[in-house]
Amino acid sequence: MLIRLILLTTCLAIATCSLAQPARRTLDWKDFTKSVSETIIAQPVRSGEFTIFEIQNINKFLYKVEMQGKVFELQTPIPTELQTLFRLNPTELANTANNKKAEEAVGKISEQVPVMNKIAESPEAKASGAKSPEQNEAAEEFKKSLDMVVTKCLKYLDKSILVAGYIFDLRKVRNEFISVAQMDLPFSEIQAKTEVAAAKIPAADVKTQYFELKKLYHEVEALYRDASAKADDANATPKQKKQIEVALGEIEEADELIDEEGLLGLLDEVSFLNDELRNKKNFLAVAPPVQMDGDFVAYQITITPTYTKTIGAHKNPINFKFDIPAKGGWKADFSVGPVVSFGSNAKDETYFLRDVPGQDSVTLEKQDNNNTISPGIGAMMHFYPRTGKDWALGPMCGVGAGFQSVSDVNFSLFLGASLILGKRQKIIVSAGASWLRVERLKSPEFKDGSKYAASKIIIGDVTEKAFKPSGFFSISYNLTNRVDIN
Repeated sequence: MLIRLILLTTCLAIATCSLAQPARRTLDWKDFTKSVSETIIAQPVRSGEFTIFEIQNINKFLYKVEMQGKVFELQTPIPTELQTLFRLNPTELANTANNKKAEEAVGKISEQVPVMNKIAESPEAKASGAKSPEQNEAAEEFKKSLDMVVTKCLKYLDKSILVAGYIFDLRKVRNEFISVAQMDLPFSEIQAKTEVAAAKIPAADVKTQYFELKKLYHEVEALYRDASAKADDANATPKQKKQIEVALGEIEEADELIDEEGLLGLLDEVSFLNDELRNKKNFLAVAPPVQMDGDFVAYQITITPTYTKTIGAHKNPINFKFDIPAKGGWKADFSVGPVVSFGSNAKDETYFLRDVPGQDSVTLEKQDNNNTISPGIGAMMHFYPRTGKDWALGPMCGVGAGFQSVSDVNFSLFLGASLILGKRQKIIVSAGASWLRVERLKSPEFKDGSKYAASKIIIGDVTEKAFKPSGFFSISYNLTNRVDIN
């Protein structure tokens, strides 16, 4: 028993989850015209279910997508983080890849190596027997300091060249990513181009290399300052002291130039662009779910090219709208139109008095009614299930139009079935039974063919109004107003 209960609960849960899945309606931006012509977005959705509309393969870096419905509006502008990047024009993009500052920094560092070598080989930096022991010791310390400057500076130069190369590569990859992001292509092709560009990202740990460069800079700076301090003890010439000070300034300026390249920020931009171009959500515009609690869900879609320097003016906004009809549930509609009743019970019975020769009496006789139909105007109410199609079938009821009370002459009743044609403005064909108020002989007071004293009968008093069933046929028109449900 317990096993059966568990199985039943599981089945109910699965069924509930499956029924709860929203109905998705999808357009493909890759081939928009074909997608619109072959789409099933306007197919019906069951009443009470949720519907979601989405556009696949649309580059939201290039297009702003607005989706308006009865109770919602969704805007997906280009991400703020990318606006500045994407507004670079082609000239600016080309200039950002030239790596001038990094190259200038490398040049400044490399120029100081031979200068320091020349000072290290000068007499002031060499111990000589002609000098005092104190002078020889100072010269040796000065020489060692200069040698360390040259050695460390060569390492700093190598690391600077390496980092400058990373800066150049990252700028080039970033520009390629920006160019890819501005292509009006489906996601699969964007992803393929992104992978090609991403393969050019330096494989090394760029951050680690940059931090090692900064560490070397501080070490080189400290060595230069140490050499400058020892130059006085070694009796270095004013020119040599000036050269060491100039070299230190050049090294500091080179460090500032490398910092101005913004390697870490550039690395973050490249990583961000790489992730965003691989994110399928950036190529999918999705409207929030709307519950089908009326006859239609109406969508208004606007696709506008975003402003970037590389987009031409030929890209025009696209506007379109569509309705998704409801399916399931019952609806009541009203219509007014002509009604034709037929059959013997749809006709009035009329009588006349025929004089009896030689007697003061008359004979009550029935007069022929040559009308084949009984036309009228009907106000009808129709009940039918929402089919989501151009037709539906359901019961109806109605009354004769123009009456003021049940006792009015024009009062009539209709009961039958209706065929509803159309989704918004509907033509309704109805047929069934009608109950009309028609003239009938008062019974048993009067009988057809009987004789009555002429002074005791009046032709207007021999009939009365009575409801009689008959068949009817009607064609009516249903005029609707569009009302938004909030």
